[in-house]
Amino acid sequence: MISERKNWFTPIEFGPGNPATIYTGGELLNRSDDHGRTWRVISPDLSTGRETNPLFRNFGTLTTIAPAPAATGTIYAGTDDGNLWYTHDGGARGGRRSPTPTCRRRGSRASRSTAAPPRPRT
Repeated sequence: MISERKNWFTPIEFGPGNPATIYTGGELLNRSDDHGRTWRVISPDLSTGRETNPLFRNFGTLTTIAPAPAATGTIYAGTDDGNLWYTHDGGARGGRRSPTPTCRRRGSRASRSTAAPPRPRT
């Protein structure tokens, strides 16, 4: 199932080192490995849940996606209701939501996330 909800500024990111890999999503993180011809869901609903107010029915969506620069399988995704999700296996096991919302105030969002490059071994 592809995401039902969409953000006005739905994030789209290409996989590092492979332009055939694309990530996008609404409440679910979707991945394509064939330039967008086919898609598969790699996460559960990453938001806190669907907004019940019909004026804000697009609330509860992804606002940022950050695949790690190296081919590690690490992906971060943030939502407009303050959640941060991560996986270290490309979403194979569903990933994990951060234990507490990244933003405490209602109406705050995770608007940018960045996966740091791997540290060189010393």
